[in-house]
Amino acid sequence: MKCPACVKAGLVSRFDEHQASKQRGAVERFFDEQGARHVHDTTVFTIVMTCSNGHAFTSTFRSRCVCRGCAWNETPLVKAGEMKIGECTRGVAPRGAVDAA
Repeated sequence: MKCPACVKAGLVSRFDEHQASKQRGAVERFFDEQGARHVHDTTVFTIVMTCSNGHAFTSTFRSRCVCRGCAWNETPLVKAGEMKIGECTRGVAPRGAVDAA
């Protein structure tokens, strides 16, 4: 993965993962009418990432269903947003920087 702000600006940087949080959700496991196994896990993960040029981002996502082609996988949850430049110091994200999902 590359820092989106650096890619946009034509810069090269190191991109590090820092804080992570997990909001535990329900897990539904079942076999559908065709016998395919499904796992719908609504747990939401948020990761704070910083780059060596001072950009900080959060990425929020959840696990995909193990069944290839499952419509549940198409439910959009993935979010990424840039935090204010300068909020991080020397690659360490500030306490409480994780977005509430």
